Amino acid sequence: MKKIGVIIPTYNRKDLLLKLLSQIKDQETGLSSIEVIPIIVVDGSTDGTIEALEAAGGVEIVKGDGSLWYTRSMNEGFARAQKLGLNAVLTLNDDIILAENYLSEIESIIDSNDKLDVIGSITLTMDERPKIFFSGIKKFIKWRQKEVKYLPKFKEVVPSELTGEYPSFLLPGRGMLISVEALKALDGFDNVFPQYHSDGDFCLRAIKKGFNVKVSYNLKIYSYIGLTAQGSSFKKSSFKAFLKGFVNPYSRIYIPQVARFVFRHGVKVLWPFSFCWTILGYFKAYFFNKKVA
Repeated sequence: MKKIGVIIPTYNRKDLLLKLLSQIKDQETGLSSIEVIPIIVVDGSTDGTIEALEAAGGVEIVKGDGSLWYTRSMNEGFARAQKLGLNAVLTLNDDIILAENYLSEIESIIDSNDKLDVIGSITLTMDERPKIFFSGIKKFIKWRQKEVKYLPKFKEVVPSELTGEYPSFLLPGRGMLISVEALKALDGFDNVFPQYHSDGDFCLRAIKKGFNVKVSYNLKIYSYIGLTAQGSSFKKSSFKAFLKGFVNPYSRIYIPQVARFVFRHGVKVLWPFSFCWTILGYFKAYFFNKKVA
């Protein structure tokens, strides 16, 4: 039996986290070839998360002091998984709901893949008629830093009709199944990106190392997209808050992090042009992209 570490970083979202863990517990009862071990990285929560986890039991707890943020939280979880001798890790967020058959689909993927590298999940909204939030990136145009999606964001879909696996240049950390071999070869996520971009950077580095990176439409996650951080192109915010994002080290659009990502994964001779194009793209998204509350 293979052991899979489910790594979930969390900060003051006790109720959502416990709801997700309850789902995991319910779904793992039907598994026969994999054992699921939740690894919860609690980064300085003050809402009683640690006490609730200790009372419930059945999980590995990694404690932080509030300074880990996303990437270091994930790496702490990866380190615990490797210390436990696990075969793979599944990265999740604390603000999601799993499809009813999610873990059984994870089991099927593991059972049917002799060489498991990196496989991600699609993300749907919680609407009565679900919409696509992430469907995979079928093409990544380096010089423009443009992501060509399989399906448009917020396109209404019928979840049961979405099946199959497809190559994807980028994946979010929300529902990423990673082999221990890939983790070791890439030394986890890069701490130079403390909050954003480390998951996408990991995928692009994995591809460069010869690992297969795919998205599985059989793996479905539903997201509370309203809880996604400000600075996302689909979130409503004031123009002042948008501009502040460029100088906030923990923002999705923090200029030094964007510059580093573009230099690392773009066409280096075109870096000044690509960087400027990317920043202009953020302004375009702010003014013209569809917004949610």
